[in-house]
Parts: sequence; C-alpha cells; structure tokens
Amino acid sequence: MDFFFAGTDERAIIDALVTHTNSQRQEIKRKYKSLYGR
Repeated sequence: MDFFFAGTDERAIIDALVTHTNSQRQEIKRKYKSLYGR
C-alpha cells in the first residue's frame, strides 16, 4: 500500500481505520487532502 513508507505511523493509520465510522473516515480523508494535497 502507498502509505506504508518510512516515517509513516502505521499504527495510527490502522487505529483510524478500525475505530471510526465510514463517514468519519471520509471526513479524515477530506481534511488530509486539504492539508497535504494528496
């Protein structure tokens, strides 16, 4: 997967995926994209 690279906190990513609803994950995705442009 693209997000598994040096400097990535894989545990935080996994926690975000399994502890949030789909709508919450979509909001996280939108905010990440607006902050980092990807």
